[in-house]
Amino acid sequence: MLFRSAIPPTVLLTLIFLQQSYQGELPALAYSTYLDWLYSFSFVIAFALFCLFCWGINTYDKARANQEESAALKRINHIDLIIQLSATIGFSALLLWGYILSRST
Repeated sequence: MLFRSAIPPTVLLTLIFLQQSYQGELPALAYSTYLDWLYSFSFVIAFALFCLFCWGINTYDKARANQEESAALKRINHIDLIIQLSATIGFSALLLWGYILSRST
């Protein structure tokens, strides 16, 4: 479970690098572009995954002290599933919105 701690910061740093590189090539705009929305949502998901990791580790450590590991794992996996489904639905909605925007121009 500890290997999961490296994933959100790595993703976040990659997103920052990608966003800075594309913004360096485009002129400054007074509004958010579609890519800005994608990156912003990705930042929120990466932060949520990092918070889930921190919460999950603390919950599991407390449960291990009380010999309630299976109940804690069940609760952690349930919250993890909710966040994963929310991220998938959110990205799908953003992709649909981007498709609709591209068809209207």
